[in-house]
Amino acid sequence: MGKHKRIEVAQKSKEFLKGAKTVTFIEDKEEDTYEQFAMVPDERHHLLIRSRTDRKTANGSLYEEMDALPVAGRYTVQIPTDNRKGQQTSSSY
Repeated sequence: MGKHKRIEVAQKSKEFLKGAKTVTFIEDKEEDTYEQFAMVPDERHHLLIRSRTDRKTANGSLYEEMDALPVAGRYTVQIPTDNRKGQQTSSSY
């Protein structure tokens, strides 16, 4: 696999999961790239990626627009202990 290994994996997953009604690829900020958004999403395949940087939008910036939205839900998970860091808790909105 080359430079865009996650895109290659997503394309292979699309073929493997071709019977699925909808597929959402969840990735971390390392995959927050133009190529990923240009090549993977379509009517049945979606991306959920933690943003790496703020971006300009038609109405200001990504972070400003997200901050202006009401919280739709919140959940907290316990992250398994990493002996180097101790117990961690993470909240997502």
